[in-house]
Amino acid sequence: MAVKIKTTEKIADILTNHPKTIVSLILLITILSTFPLMNLTMETEMRDFSPDNEVVRANDTIDSDFPDQARRIFTIVEAENGNILSRECLLEMLEIERNIRANEDVQKYLINDQNNVMSIADIIDQALNFKFGTTLENASRSQLDEVIGQTLQIPELRAMVSNDLNISENGHEASIAIIVTQLNNTLLNTLPDDDVGLLAIMDTVSRTELEHTEVSHLAGFNVGMEDGMMDAMKLLLISILLVIIILYLSLRRIGDVLLSLIGIPITFIWMFGIGGAMGLKMTMLSFFGPILVLALGIAYAIHSLLRYKEEREKGAVPKDAINQSIIHIGVAIFLATATTAAAFFSNIISPIPAIRDFGLMLGIGIFSAFVIMGIFIPALRLLLDSKGDQKEKKMTKVNMKKGDKEHRFVPFILKITAKPSIVLVTVFLITIVSVAGALQVETSFSPTDFISEDSSSFYTIGLMQEYFPQSGTEKAAILVEGNITEPEVLQAMERTVDNMKDDEYVIIINATPMVTCIVPYLNEVMQDPTLREELKVNDENNDLLPDTREDVIIVYDHLYEEGIGNTTATDIRHVLHRTEGDYDKTVLYVDLQKTYGADTEKLMEEMKNDIKPLDQIQGIDSVPTGEEFIVHIISIAMINTMFSSIGICLVVCFIILLLVFRSFKFGIVTMIPVCLVTIWILGTMSALGYSFNLITIMISALTIGVGVDYSIHITHRYREERANGKRLKEAIEKTLSSTGTALMGATATTALGFSVLAFASFKMFVMFGILTALMVIYSFIAAVFILPVLLMFVDRKNKG
Repeated sequence: MAVKIKTTEKIADILTNHPKTIVSLILLITILSTFPLMNLTMETEMRDFSPDNEVVRANDTIDSDFPDQARRIFTIVEAENGNILSRECLLEMLEIERNIRANEDVQKYLINDQNNVMSIADIIDQALNFKFGTTLENASRSQLDEVIGQTLQIPELRAMVSNDLNISENGHEASIAIIVTQLNNTLLNTLPDDDVGLLAIMDTVSRTELEHTEVSHLAGFNVGMEDGMMDAMKLLLISILLVIIILYLSLRRIGDVLLSLIGIPITFIWMFGIGGAMGLKMTMLSFFGPILVLALGIAYAIHSLLRYKEEREKGAVPKDAINQSIIHIGVAIFLATATTAAAFFSNIISPIPAIRDFGLMLGIGIFSAFVIMGIFIPALRLLLDSKGDQKEKKMTKVNMKKGDKEHRFVPFILKITAKPSIVLVTVFLITIVSVAGALQVETSFSPTDFISEDSSSFYTIGLMQEYFPQSGTEKAAILVEGNITEPEVLQAMERTVDNMKDDEYVIIINATPMVTCIVPYLNEVMQDPTLREELKVNDENNDLLPDTREDVIIVYDHLYEEGIGNTTATDIRHVLHRTEGDYDKTVLYVDLQKTYGADTEKLMEEMKNDIKPLDQIQGIDSVPTGEEFIVHIISIAMINTMFSSIGICLVVCFIILLLVFRSFKFGIVTMIPVCLVTIWILGTMSALGYSFNLITIMISALTIGVGVDYSIHITHRYREERANGKRLKEAIEKTLSSTGTALMGATATTALGFSVLAFASFKMFVMFGILTALMVIYSFIAAVFILPVLLMFVDRKNKG
């Protein structure tokens, strides 16, 4: 019995009887959707990729209540001769540093500190002047070697040259060094473009004549975002060009191609307009939206217009052809829309805000594509064809002969499906291998995923990760909240720092963990008899800490308002927070070695053990946080999102199939190829060396939502042909020759649309494009090779 849905028939009647009204209504909605576009904002902050938990909240609190006075810009200087410690390279580095400091456009953003621009070359030059009364340019070779050797014995300074440092009888050699420029972060945050300081430095360096060195900079995340946007626009244009070609090859009519192209911008306006009205944010993930909706949505146009063409070839007038196209193909297209949208909407449960907004935006986009490509375009087709019926009939007859070539793959498929045992054994072996590979896929989240591989930022970050593991650029922080004026809290902070001496990833210099906190400043006050007498505070137990809560408050007030020595009040406020006169928060900043690829879980566990002295004090809350911890939490959240999305998507898709097919066996059979494709994709990820990240975790749920579309079209058409009295083999042959042909065109369009991403300079674009294109191809193969075997197996009792 044919699958019929009265709702679909009603929609078909409305469309065929009132095409002008439908076209006008959709155009009106399009106009209204343009207004919310102005509400869309592009977000580039880490918090948009971070789940809501105490570690992330602690990091946000530190960012808001303890603003870092300095924004550090790293200029990487590489030696062309292989040794950055040679005299000529050091002189060029010194010239770069002096030019940066002398540039007025940089000067106004520098922090008020004598070390606001610093390099190993400057330190060596000062040491030569202090010890020998000479300069870097005039020092003898022996003087230079002696000072370099003494300078590199200081761990903090040694960290300013690359870790390939080689010390031998012939001298000292290293390939790279860094120049650190510290800009006023508070001032930069008030500017519309916070990359202005970096750009000024880059301009200064570009005007410095260099013969022996090459320079790169650690650019900001916003620069990478701009590169990504331009990359996405280029790729979108290429995708549209490929879609035009595939549309013509599939539809064989210029008119149908033009109609489909009209629907593309309207679909985008609906997606972003409705998203803007809902207050959704745009992130780097949003760049995939237009390409994804284009590749998937255009397939709806191909299916509906090919079915319309099929009905016209049978002699139906435009109105009847559209009516039958909506009734028959409309069910499959709606199912495809619902299941694909389910894949995207399943991300609403993700704890990561960027993934939630992306899922909602793409779900809206898919439904928009259904309305535009599945209803609006057929309505336009009807209006045009109703004016030239006879001419259209002649065109379709010519095109039908051209399209017969597309059916030549059907006998090939029938030969394969005629040997079901071979098909099933092959599928089983491929799936087993894929499962083994899927279990090896790791999880990662890296800032370089959002930066173009062609950009200086990507190159510089790679150098920093490889050659400067102890540069101090990696930090953890411990937020301490509560009554921090109690002496026992200060003592607990001291014990916390002492506990870090055996931590694997904390930088230790001279047996002392590199930690910045309020305690050393308190020690400095208590070591100054004159100041201690002036403040009238006591230290009877000689622990260099105030004895009472009242004394602590007095010292805090002095530090908070006056600072001490070379430490300004602003520096103190970087570790001490006051609200309406009460001191309620403090921070311990911990310098870490490079932990990329290391056991971050171990790092977190060590830090939790370190803060036990603070945890034992009632009323004190202490939380370790920092970029490394947040990245780890994001990785865990991504995996949870993937499994949750897969589960939700499977359940929702199966329920939808049951409701429409009203058959448990056909619902199960239709889902089996999709599950297989999901496993194959995970195995492919392993084979390609890809990890689970913000992009690839969405592929699994997307595979179910999109992959099931192909199976739906095959199962739906097969049941229709069986209901019309065709035998098993005849039904399969008719399904493959009609729906299979449409699927082939849709597969080519979608796969090519995504494959252009493989040429992107952004790593995450490449991964998404390759995996999604393969997913579409796998889904087509499973639908036309595996599903027919399964359909004949479950329907074998009804051979008549």
